[in-house]
Amino acid sequence: MEEALDGKNYPELDMLWNKGIELYRGYVDDPRNTDNAWIETVVVNFHDTDDRLKNVKLRAGDDAIKLRWITVSENEKLYASHEDFIKLLAKHHDI
Repeated sequence: MEEALDGKNYPELDMLWNKGIELYRGYVDDPRNTDNAWIETVVVNFHDTDDRLKNVKLRAGDDAIKLRWITVSENEKLYASHEDFIKLLAKHHDI
């Protein structure tokens, strides 16, 4: 998250970060994986019901070309294991 926030501190987001719920931690199926090196990740749901992120400028990190908010649809093309993460999120919220 530090990269996405461009190293800036947003005190108004502290409560949001403290209430994050970890949905997954571990190995991810990724085309960059090899027999000797692989990608692991942590997926955390920060549910922003108070629009705290509305005015926060995000930026892509070193492993991403761009970063943007999207409305996920069934036809959305997602990278690697990201579709699995969206399914975990939907299950968590019973949607």
